[in-house]
Amino acid sequence: MHQLLHLGAINKKTRKYVYPTIANKKDEYVCPDCDKCVFPRQGKVLRHHFAHKRSNNPCNYYNNPGESQIHKDGKMLIKTLLENKTPITFIRKCCNCPHEDEFDIPEVDENSIIQMEHRFEYNDVTRIADVAYIDDNALLCIFEICNTHKTSSENRPTNIEWFEIDAKSIINMVNKNEIASLIKIPCIRDDVKCDKCIERKNIGILKLARGYNDDLSTITELDFRGKYIHVEGAQEIASALPSLPNLTRLAIDENGIGVEGAKAIASALPSLPNLTSLNVCYNQIGAEGAKAIASALPSLPNLTRLAIDENGIGVEGAIAIASALPSLPNLTRLGIRYNEIGVEGAQAIKDAKKEQSRVRAKAIKNVRCNVELGTGV
Repeated sequence: MHQLLHLGAINKKTRKYVYPTIANKKDEYVCPDCDKCVFPRQGKVLRHHFAHKRSNNPCNYYNNPGESQIHKDGKMLIKTLLENKTPITFIRKCCNCPHEDEFDIPEVDENSIIQMEHRFEYNDVTRIADVAYIDDNALLCIFEICNTHKTSSENRPTNIEWFEIDAKSIINMVNKNEIASLIKIPCIRDDVKCDKCIERKNIGILKLARGYNDDLSTITELDFRGKYIHVEGAQEIASALPSLPNLTRLAIDENGIGVEGAKAIASALPSLPNLTSLNVCYNQIGAEGAKAIASALPSLPNLTRLAIDENGIGVEGAIAIASALPSLPNLTRLGIRYNEIGVEGAQAIKDAKKEQSRVRAKAIKNVRCNVELGTGV
């Protein structure tokens, strides 16, 4: 016998989703599936639930819901909880150790939007999030509702928190007869490490790279995002990079490495011929740091993504980066926003793209660059 799920209903007047625990018997409700009238049953013994009125053509939405119906109810439930300002904490277990991280979801305000089926661009492909929390027109976090199939991490941004929720668990959790002051929801993602495990891994990689182990061929990614490594950390990483011949992704954004840190990293880049992704955003590298990075770019023929946003590189830095673009035939994504590059810098980037297209028209015809001519970004 299947477990009965207590799905919600739609308020006939407001057309908003309501889950059984908070339903009001004075209001009128309809089934989300057949749009026929339903009513809340709120006794003292059984869990509160909705039921159809008797009919010669009964709907089984509440008795035996299908996978898509359960998935839809889970999405409407999460959206309603957020819009009702219900305090929510997500519990996410590290995939490498017993540690559990807690994430408190901020309360919505007049600048927030909770949107179902939100479309966004990632890796040059339009993705769809089950539920998205948008704050000040920026995507803050994503909630994926899992009934049978999990979401692949490869299809979600690495710089935005996202949580996966078991549909049946959240429906049962919320629809207990008592209304909880705080809802703690388990995140069922099994591919995320806690900060300590990530730090241990990165430190271990550096130790390996400095000679503690001869087999470094399996190391393909280094992610130091937001570790506040500063100049000294950047120099340490730079000293290790030549020992990582198969590195394809290097992320050192949000670390305040400055000009000298950028120069150190740049000096090691020629030793990474297989690098496809480089992220040095938010590091205050300035024009001189950008020039150093630009001078190393021709040695990275396989680079497909370069992110150098918000570094104060100015016009000089933008011109330096632009001069290197024609030497990157495989580049498909360039991030250079919020750098005060002005009209001259923006024009240099656009001209470089044209030159790149002329040199390697077929290979780079889909290059994208998030810089607007004339905006002085």
